[in-house]
Amino acid sequence: MRSGLHGPSVTAVTVLLCLSLAAHADELPMPRVHASGGIPYVSGGIGAEERQAMQAQAQEYNLRLTFSQAGSGALLTNIKVGIYDSAGNKRLEINSEGPLLFLRLPAGRYRLELMHAGILLTKNVVLSATGSRALALQWPK
Repeated sequence: MRSGLHGPSVTAVTVLLCLSLAAHADELPMPRVHASGGIPYVSGGIGAEERQAMQAQAQEYNLRLTFSQAGSGALLTNIKVGIYDSAGNKRLEINSEGPLLFLRLPAGRYRLELMHAGILLTKNVVLSATGSRALALQWPK
C-alpha cells in the first residue's frame, strides 16, 4: 500500500493552483497612475501586495525611488518631492503616497529635492533615452 499524494489527480490540482495564482497576479492592488506636467508617475507601495504590484510594473518607468529610514530600514511615506530640469525649471512637485515612487521622465539631467520630517535630501540624476535608474533614498534618524 502506497502512502502520500501521487498520481494524475495531484498533478491536476497543482496545475489548477498555479493557474489560479497566475490569474490573481493581475488583480494585485496597483496604485493609480497620475500625470503632472506631462510626467506620468505612480506612488504607493503601502503593504506587501501593493509593493509587489508596483514592482511588477517597474519596467514601465525610467526613474524608481524608494524612501526609507537609515538604520532601521523602515519605509517612509508622505515625502515632498520636487524635480527640476537642468535649467532649474520645476518639472514636478508632489507628496509621495507611499515608500515607492516610479516616474517616466524624458532623457536629461534632473535635480531631486526630497523633504521628510524637515530633512532635505538633494540628488542629481541623469536619465538616458534607453536606460533607467533605481535610487534607494534614506533619511537619517
